[in-house]
Amino acid sequence: MKVEYYEVGPQVALPVNFKELFLPYKEESVSEINYQYTDGNFAGSGKSQNVLAVFTGMLKFPSAGTWTMYTASDDGSKLYIDDQLVVNNNGVHNAMVEKSGTIVVDKSALGKSIRLEYFNNGGKNGLRLLWKGPNQPKTAVRGWNFDQLMWVTGFATYNYEIKVGTTLFRIHFV
Repeated sequence: MKVEYYEVGPQVALPVNFKELFLPYKEESVSEINYQYTDGNFAGSGKSQNVLAVFTGMLKFPSAGTWTMYTASDDGSKLYIDDQLVVNNNGVHNAMVEKSGTIVVDKSALGKSIRLEYFNNGGKNGLRLLWKGPNQPKTAVRGWNFDQLMWVTGFATYNYEIKVGTTLFRIHFV
């Protein structure tokens, strides 16, 4: 999953057109979105406040059915799946706030594009992405559920994991 970090001034909500207003100062690949509540720097941003992060990638749902998606964040966050707003947890928070939304996943389309926008105005920060689905309790979305596209010295490398029964297959393309 790719994340871009933006330095922003004090915000009360995620700016609608932030990509037109700001340029990312840093970009990296991450394997999951599970950043606990802290007063230190947010993720790999190098900043603890006035930071905006945008996570993009592909999310692989383990099965078809109705899935509840959750973001827990301080400050605000918005989760888009296939460009549709699923969770709106926007605004300034005084602590981690959790909100949820649902999505119906068809068995013919288990892979979905994901965009998670987040900002921290000041004070403590944190961001977690969780889900609950058919035959799966509420849990953090783990790294193996994300397709990862990483650029290394000008060449694209692609890592993909497929679980068949209890066997996990890992495929690496360069």
